[in-house]
Amino acid sequence: DDNMTIDKRRSMEICKGLQNRNITWSVVNVASFVTNKAMLNAMKKSGCTKVSISVESGSKQVLKDMKKPVDLGWSEKVIKICREIGIPVTVNFVTGLPYETKKDMMKTFRWAEKVRADWSTFSILVPYPGTEIFEYCRDRGYLDPHSLNLEGLSQRNPTIETEQWTRDWVGEKTYHYNIMINFLRNYNLVEEDGNLSYITGFLENICLHHKKHIIARISLAYAYHRRGMDGESNELLVEANRLIGDDEVIETFGNYLSLDEKPVVFFNEYLERKNIVNVPNSPETKSVLDAESLV
Repeated sequence: DDNMTIDKRRSMEICKGLQNRNITWSVVNVASFVTNKAMLNAMKKSGCTKVSISVESGSKQVLKDMKKPVDLGWSEKVIKICREIGIPVTVNFVTGLPYETKKDMMKTFRWAEKVRADWSTFSILVPYPGTEIFEYCRDRGYLDPHSLNLEGLSQRNPTIETEQWTRDWVGEKTYHYNIMINFLRNYNLVEEDGNLSYITGFLENICLHHKKHIIARISLAYAYHRRGMDGESNELLVEANRLIGDDEVIETFGNYLSLDEKPVVFFNEYLERKNIVNVPNSPETKSVLDAESLV
């Protein structure tokens, strides 16, 4: 069910029916604007292990343009409730919408930073043919329907470009905040009351599928260390050190290796103990880390 809580009565009846069945389950999406503490408690008691809410944007104007009935204040409360009762929550966002400005997108990133969900998914808009937003983009010249490569459409790469921003700007900022919010400043990873077990599983999966993601390895090494799993942590630090010699890795992640963030400091302390000199910043990504350049 891609919107389980939209019918409150039905949702509560499902939870009641699941309580005595001794199973665990998760829900793809709950509508934050109708979800409350009673519903989340019922979900937790019935075996729910995680939920996802689609906030999409931190800009009230963009939400209005999207026709998305999201209350940002209430969504923040839902995230806090989930943390209180112990249900990990992923919040979904979309960037690169045709009616967004740079400031609108920055509001999304800042809101995500503020609420600090267990995980934040940042997807770049894909204007699929046949949708209203595709027609919006076509009519304003943001895409050419005759040259559109349908097989190449991806939520990781911008499809459109507007008068407000370029494809590169959207791609760089979306990737940057994904790294900062989900990895280096992830609540579960760096806060004392964080759910280390949950973020460990998330990072393990990422490391499994992305062999050159040095930040994921450094973050997972830090999670292992905090859990007292120093053997596993040291293995990842060795892997991360080996990746420093890969030019592609440094081009993508080089600047993050000099930040004053807990996982990075932990990694650099390891390098110091091993008398290994860290790599210099990568000039290609320097502008992404300059907070003043983000707007």
